[in-house]
Amino acid sequence: MTEYWEVAEKFMGPFQYLTVPLSGAFFLVDWLPRPAQDAIWFNPLTHCFEMIRAGYFGEEIVTHYDIWYPALWIIPNLYMGLRWTQSARARIHL
Repeated sequence: MTEYWEVAEKFMGPFQYLTVPLSGAFFLVDWLPRPAQDAIWFNPLTHCFEMIRAGYFGEEIVTHYDIWYPALWIIPNLYMGLRWTQSARARIHL
């Protein structure tokens, strides 16, 4: 996207910094009240962090995640990213 639109290049950095606090990197989903859990459940990164915690800590902590939700986000985004990279190759100058 940044190869095609100048605005996207300026937007991506701040967007990534703003998504970190909402990704679940700094909190457990179990710590949140129920309405916040329902809202954060839509973020695929939260599922990834919860899976990592479940693998590391095991049953010591309560984790909430769905393996397929991030996969259903990753597969189409990977496809679009590979297609855009292929079409943007002519615009990239080393």
